[in-house]
Amino acid sequence: MKSSQTRTGKGPDAPSVPGTRPVPGTRPDPAREAPMKSSQTRTGKGPDAPSVPGTRPSVPGTRPQLLAGWGRREFTPSLPFPLAGFVTRKDRLADRVRDPLAATAVVLSGTTGPVAFVSIDLLIVDEALFAAVRGKLAPLGVDSVFLNATHTHSSLGGYVEGRGARLFMGTYRPETRDHIAGAVEAAVREALGDMSPVSALHRGHALAPGITMNRRHRGGPPDDRISVLRLTRTRGLPILLFSVSGHPVIVSSMDAHAASADVPGDCSAALGKLGFLPAFVSGPGGGLNLLFPEMLTSVEAHMALLTRTIVAAAQEALSQAVPMPVRHAHLAMEVLEFRRRFPPTSGGPAGKAMKSAVTAAVGHGFSRFVGPGGHRAVAPVTVLRIGDAALVGMPADFGVESALALRDRIQADCGLFSIVSSQTNGYAGYAHPASDYAWKDSAVDAFFFYENAMAWFGPTVADDCSQRALKLLSAASPSQPES
Repeated sequence: MKSSQTRTGKGPDAPSVPGTRPVPGTRPDPAREAPMKSSQTRTGKGPDAPSVPGTRPSVPGTRPQLLAGWGRREFTPSLPFPLAGFVTRKDRLADRVRDPLAATAVVLSGTTGPVAFVSIDLLIVDEALFAAVRGKLAPLGVDSVFLNATHTHSSLGGYVEGRGARLFMGTYRPETRDHIAGAVEAAVREALGDMSPVSALHRGHALAPGITMNRRHRGGPPDDRISVLRLTRTRGLPILLFSVSGHPVIVSSMDAHAASADVPGDCSAALGKLGFLPAFVSGPGGGLNLLFPEMLTSVEAHMALLTRTIVAAAQEALSQAVPMPVRHAHLAMEVLEFRRRFPPTSGGPAGKAMKSAVTAAVGHGFSRFVGPGGHRAVAPVTVLRIGDAALVGMPADFGVESALALRDRIQADCGLFSIVSSQTNGYAGYAHPASDYAWKDSAVDAFFFYENAMAWFGPTVADDCSQRALKLLSAASPSQPES
């Protein structure tokens, strides 16, 4: 089953301006945000939807502007609450809050209805949560959504149904899903009230050597690239989308009962202090961990080390950022149906083949009880073009080798700078290249067999998603000059 949805907006070309200094301005005041209202799930604008100035040319024949707004809403509940991220027989309950959990929205608008990119401090986005969020946003006139989980393993659980899901997500409570969707709605409302013309777009990347390690294969490729997209506006602070790869498990590994946004939260806070309105984009997570120092250290020392390194790389990327024409924002998606299958087995030496078969059987049995769909998952591949850059959202723990190959293909075939993200608009398990499920002597047993067993929908998910993304990006390319 497949379908597609496209939203487009276009704006004037912008002059080239330096990309390293914040634009003077003030951050929107949350106290003046419109109160959150209940809404029915439907499409189109509701009577309480905020108006979005600039979505149509004010004078016939003029070129419409690209507008951007930013909003944030915390959703940390009262203690104690279940945490998501690790398999436990009983709920892993938060007994303290290290730092708040939040939804951060960046809304873009041009010739058509607004497009919302939302970064949310959660482990995953499942099909039901994505549907709940779209239901909340439809009355606001926001039908195009890129909902991206930061994948922190220290965030709120209890929003995914299924007996198996309870083991790594906590006991399901319907009100938790609604609470999260309400926070997204509030963040998007604030962003809609913060819309301002985009005067310049810049994109760039820099390396933070050693920031990730390949946990799947010894000597396998890391992804140490820190990518940035800066949107300078005519009023207000500049918006900064930034991407880091790897699993954010620093807090959960060292302080299992603390709630935290982990590395994405600390880096966002640090970039906020530098004068940006930040939004984290989760990069490829399959096969990658954020690197642990070899010597034992505290959570705070470790987090400070990673944050300094990532923020320094982001600043380097900004200092050499390339200007892009301020043309358009364009979101497209293709919904795929993934049929549950027995996870791929690796073969190899007898002992490894036996271990692979056993872990695959456990993974298959577990997957049947994870969600209400049972035998299938429905999730879209999503692409968001901003100028000459593309955010590619995959509904999976997308593997590093697949992400690196796709990034190269997008550059070669489409001529676009790209950020390939995991945990977007749905969840279809782990996804690696089909050839990577076979045993290799470089394999790290624990993670190799675990990620294979989590390939619940077969070995071709990554390859199929990559092909769909390339197709969508090719179709999204403007075919005629702007007027």
